Amino acid sequence: MVAHVASRGTWVDVGPMPNRRANAVVVRLHDGRVLVAGGETSTDGRCKSNADIFDPAMNHWVHVRGMHRDRCAASGAVLPNGRVLVVGGEGLLDNGLTHWWRSAELYLPRQDRWIRTAPLPEPRGSPIVEVIGAHRVLVTGGETFGDRLTSSYVYQIHRDRWRKTEKMKVSRLAGSSVRLRGGNVLVAGGPKNKDGLRTAQRYVVDRRTWRPAGHFAGTSHPLLFRTRSGDVQAIPNSRRWNQREVHRFDPAANSWSRGSVLPVPRADPQVVALRGNAFVLGGWGPGTSYTTKSALLWRPALAEWSRWTHIPRPVTGHSAVRLHDGSVLVLGGQTVITEGTHVPRKLAYRYYPSGFVSGS
Repeated sequence: MVAHVASRGTWVDVGPMPNRRANAVVVRLHDGRVLVAGGETSTDGRCKSNADIFDPAMNHWVHVRGMHRDRCAASGAVLPNGRVLVVGGEGLLDNGLTHWWRSAELYLPRQDRWIRTAPLPEPRGSPIVEVIGAHRVLVTGGETFGDRLTSSYVYQIHRDRWRKTEKMKVSRLAGSSVRLRGGNVLVAGGPKNKDGLRTAQRYVVDRRTWRPAGHFAGTSHPLLFRTRSGDVQAIPNSRRWNQREVHRFDPAANSWSRGSVLPVPRADPQVVALRGNAFVLGGWGPGTSYTTKSALLWRPALAEWSRWTHIPRPVTGHSAVRLHDGSVLVLGGQTVITEGTHVPRKLAYRYYPSGFVSGS
């Protein structure tokens, strides 16, 4: 392993992964391991069904059984029973055309087995997926055959059945969501309203309905991050210098306020919790067609940004997940060889914060 050391933490190379992939389904299992499934594996946009697992105790990758269907732009969630639900996504047909999937499947980690579940009522890629209790999963938004969706469904885990619930008021593609304290779900972003602002909604679980959650002047696909105090920060997601402002949502007041400004704009980064702060990693650099390896740390308690230890390689289309011991795993993604040519990678790096103590 090659360590990349800096005063604010250490990046350790824990790759390569067994397979190249970008925009994959990545989830942390109950036992602390990380499942990586599907995604793009080549420059021609082809998707795969194969899957790998990272064991953080050994910093080791193993190949596991693959899904029943090739999937890009699918979404996944770990259920309370430890199984993993993967829904929707897209893939290429034999004629080269993109097709969106209705199918869904469950991964059983103990048996290393995938089983088919009841299909979604309608196909969709890039849906929002949130677990909303011991027995239910909310699936909403996304796209199908070029149309952005407002429809929402609840998957009943114990019955293997989908139930239609109220539609969102605004369609959201690749939207961002977060569970609020109390179990309701906040989604934000999407197209501007008549006043040029982005809207937000919250799904009220016990009433099975969507309620307005204010509006803000942020980007169309902000990255939502819930702080330890319970409020939500919308991290901007744009290459434009004039779209760098963080917005804060107060669930009690159901309103937004302006916050600090991102030091450097970026599109499609990953955000993961690090000791109560937001760790913003990689993505597209400001106003360019090239990826960045820079990392930023947002400290809500101080309302300030800090430039942090760089990822060893620039990347986008990657995934990031906080491990059980408090370290952070960044994996997959793609780098730019020439403008317009994006190559999926086998990259995998693990970040250990300075003064690292397991479980911090």
